[in-house]
Amino acid sequence: MAERLFQARMSSSNGWTAASAGTAAARGWPASLEAIQALKEKDLDLSDHVSQPISRELLQDAQYIFTMTERHKQDILSFDPSVADRIHVVTSFGISKENAGVPDPIGLSIDVYRHTRDVLESAIADIILYIMDKEQPNKAE
Repeated sequence: MAERLFQARMSSSNGWTAASAGTAAARGWPASLEAIQALKEKDLDLSDHVSQPISRELLQDAQYIFTMTERHKQDILSFDPSVADRIHVVTSFGISKENAGVPDPIGLSIDVYRHTRDVLESAIADIILYIMDKEQPNKAE
């Protein structure tokens, strides 16, 4: 869901792309029906999504790496410590800058998926502001 929400907010015309991968994901699985429905309610199509596991190649190609939870962040750092300066918990950019994270809704109700979608949508808005601020050239004072 996070990948598609990011893509919807940050058009490819800006040169940004997103790819999602799981720390425990199998390759090639479709999105859950609940995730598809939760995004469909926001006019986003997730029906073509297929899962992939995290890989060193994905990590090395990423300018920014965002995880759902602190645990995911630590798992990735154990897998590849070289990404430490580029990895963040998705919820760490808002006003509260909390690392509370977003629990995985797999196997839970559609209402949990909707809540996850809404938390991700808010967090992604904060991430985009962070990225845009970081990417602006320094202004002379």
